[in-house]
Amino acid sequence: VDALAPSRELSMLIAAGDLRRAGEWLVARYARDVIALCRSMVRERALSEDLAQDVFAQAFAHLGGYRAEAAPRTWLLAIARNRCIDQLRRSDREPWRDADDGLEADHLADDAPLPPELLLRRADVDDALRDLEENERALIVLRFRHGLEYPELASVFGLREGTVRMRLSRALGKMRSRLEARDGQAASLGGSTPEAQGEAAPSRGRGAIE
Repeated sequence: VDALAPSRELSMLIAAGDLRRAGEWLVARYARDVIALCRSMVRERALSEDLAQDVFAQAFAHLGGYRAEAAPRTWLLAIARNRCIDQLRRSDREPWRDADDGLEADHLADDAPLPPELLLRRADVDDALRDLEENERALIVLRFRHGLEYPELASVFGLREGTVRMRLSRALGKMRSRLEARDGQAASLGGSTPEAQGEAAPSRGRGAIE
């Protein structure tokens, strides 16, 4: 797959002066990703949709200056991330509460997806996601639900790839601890009778963030 194809396609529309079609192209291809990022960071559906509209309005206003230095999705998500940070800071919610950009942790980061046995109950996974900080949750959603690779995540969040890996590892560790604690509680509550164990046992299904 040609990773540069979207950049070329958008650039051709802009070069032809068809900015309206270029804007429609962006919305059709990337609205879902932009809304997902906004939703994961601000947590409110209506607000995230309003912010996504702001993101596309800002992108449309600057379409004439698009130079394909970043892929269209990366460019849009970076705008979305900055717009969400502005919103969070206005409501006194700091998106990163720690400073670890200077740490060299590439070789220590464990960024493998959560084991399938911890992903069986969607509600528990959603609860674990809600416990994360805003940018941690956005990293998880974009990496595992939307398939962004580390270079793109680094560009979107303005971080080094090593920092992205470390923060993903930290976020996954928090989720893993929460889900394991839930499993432990379920086992202790349901372990007295076979019937209770049967009720506590999750049904097999697709992982929530695989």
